[in-house]
Amino acid sequence: LMGSLVTEETRWRWIFYINIPVGLIAVIALLIFLPANLSIRTSAWNGWKSLRQIDFLGAALCTTATICLLSGLTWGGERISAWTSPQVLGMLVVGIVLLVLFLFAERKASEPILPLDLFQNSIFSVGAALSLLQNMILLGLVLYLPLFFQGALAISSTSTGLIMTPFSVSMVIGAMLSSQIIGRLKRYRAVGIVAALIMSIGAFLITLMTPATGIALAIGILILTGIGIGPFFSLPMVAVQNALPADQLGVSTAGLRYLGQLGASLGIAIVGTVVTSSVSSNLTKQLPTTSASKLALSTSLQHGFLVVLIFALIALVATFFLREIPVKATQEEFAQEQVDKEPAKEPIRA
Repeated sequence: LMGSLVTEETRWRWIFYINIPVGLIAVIALLIFLPANLSIRTSAWNGWKSLRQIDFLGAALCTTATICLLSGLTWGGERISAWTSPQVLGMLVVGIVLLVLFLFAERKASEPILPLDLFQNSIFSVGAALSLLQNMILLGLVLYLPLFFQGALAISSTSTGLIMTPFSVSMVIGAMLSSQIIGRLKRYRAVGIVAALIMSIGAFLITLMTPATGIALAIGILILTGIGIGPFFSLPMVAVQNALPADQLGVSTAGLRYLGQLGASLGIAIVGTVVTSSVSSNLTKQLPTTSASKLALSTSLQHGFLVVLIFALIALVATFFLREIPVKATQEEFAQEQVDKEPAKEPIRA
């Protein structure tokens, strides 16, 4: 909403400046409120030995592979003929090769940024898939729903921001409700299935929206979809952290966050490729004014929303494979688990 107001009143670049004061407030809040001590002991800093254990090679390969793959997908989506161009094919091939090298590097690294043995745990694998898919769905909607409202329904950017606000609020509500239910029941699988079902129904209804869709109905559909998306902000993390030992919580959390960010980038690239491949380039540069052009833009966006629906259905299927383990009640249980794994120290003799 703030971005819409800024866009209408000033230049669009000011949208990015909004993050500066918000980021500073977040840093100050962390310095004030984040506890300095940890209940679970972490490994001490050992100078250059610790520095050498950082997986610089894995990080470099992962970053360059992601950039190459996303660049190829983005360039290929600009027009249909671009898929056969040397630039697109080259970026995709290089990205795949770098991804394979990254997997080999992770097997050899002493402290890999993404330990591949985590995927031997079925709960982590399903949780990673859900985190990836949730962000693909979210970014696919957040990026192209405003274009639908402004282009197909001829709504201003500020009004579009107001329409998208209930979508954001409903995701927060869905996340809060799911957390409370999981906390009471100590179960997460049923919550995930219900949330994925609601998300899939909402995504299906979005594919049916046309220029004739009323604003009130569109808001209702967005609220339903947001309630389904919201639980997956925390549910994969709860399931994974509950299933893995305490010494793997840090790397598993980082792995889920990375896959979530990767999902966001893939969602934008894949949905964007589908939309731009099926719409005239003029409609992506200038909002349509005639009924025929509005219908053409709506049809192209529906193709992108159909891809989002496929992502949602895959997530729904994945939740049925999410193995359930009763949720651990307190952090002390994690700490006790870590203590139990440590070898007993021999008494010091005089």
